[in-house]
Amino acid sequence: MALTHLPTKILDTVITNVLPEGFQSLTLTCRKIYALCTPFIERYNRLRSQFQDSTYYEKVNDLSFTIRTAFDLITRIAIEPVVARYIRDANFKMDSFFTLGRPR
Repeated sequence: MALTHLPTKILDTVITNVLPEGFQSLTLTCRKIYALCTPFIERYNRLRSQFQDSTYYEKVNDLSFTIRTAFDLITRIAIEPVVARYIRDANFKMDSFFTLGRPR
């Protein structure tokens, strides 16, 4: 049975489970699959750009970025586990320099 013959509800489940590892490849399989992936593209791109290289200390002045410590990152992963799958590189060295706004 071809993937495109599956019901849309099942395909939506497949799409959410390939995020992020196989998402780009899946979107390129055919027009029908691409159309089903379209609602997920914005979220995929946002999460990828936000978490691919987790150097959160460089974004301290960006008020829209709420992750400022390793604890914040771990909390976000606990709330939304798929976030962990987007992280390729995480740099936690600044956590050793700042505690409650004071150098250690």
